[in-house]
Amino acid sequence: MTYKPGHVHSEASRKKMSESHTDVPLSESHKKALSESRMGEKNPNYGKTFSEDHRRKLSESHKGIVYGPPSELTKKKIAESQTGDKHPGWKGDEVGFATLHEWMRKMYPPPELCTKCGLNKPLDIHNISGEYRRDISDWQYLCRKCHQIVDGRHEKLLQRNKQRNT
Repeated sequence: MTYKPGHVHSEASRKKMSESHTDVPLSESHKKALSESRMGEKNPNYGKTFSEDHRRKLSESHKGIVYGPPSELTKKKIAESQTGDKHPGWKGDEVGFATLHEWMRKMYPPPELCTKCGLNKPLDIHNISGEYRRDISDWQYLCRKCHQIVDGRHEKLLQRNKQRNT
């Protein structure tokens, strides 16, 4: 299509052209050219001064707008608004073994000592019922030995070592 001076596009044509250019990334050279096309005397506000009334209105319209990195309070509010089932990636109980254990460690901090023997520092988080629900009362922190005993792995390990030694 050739350019026709004075030609006015219809509203439908302008809308179609606008949509075809939406989300099209600009090259760095194009961005620079656009910036330079509005610098200095080419800027429509070049040499103009705003009235005191207009400057006051501009100032009031910008109050409350925070520029720069978010504050710690804002970060905390954002985190709280997307925690647990409010998070877009929340899967409820439909998560994998490792993910559920990781979540439980985060939500249920470990005690000083194993909840079974009370002697060693707990390293493992153990599911009591075997149903793997997001229920803190269904989990306990155990030392490695107690965890192996509860799971039945300790007995199997002793039997295997006994067979190797005979």
